[in-house]
Amino acid sequence: MQKWEYLRLINERSEDDNLFYWLDMPEKSTKLLPPEERLTALGQDGWELVSVLPTSTWSGERMSGYTTRTTYWLKRSIS
Repeated sequence: MQKWEYLRLINERSEDDNLFYWLDMPEKSTKLLPPEERLTALGQDGWELVSVLPTSTWSGERMSGYTTRTTYWLKRSIS
């Protein structure tokens, strides 16, 4: 039976500078890594993108439907 390892990544928009940051990366320089680059690197390590969930976490009428957080779910086979 196939076994999988799962990974959840969260990319969140900052209210201060309107940039997206990876919440799991401690260094500010790597926190700004574009999703395409990060996902490509993970794909080269065997990770497969399973799902993407855009979310609006800010409240208020003017922010309705404004994506502030994106959650990426990935999986890879466990050998």
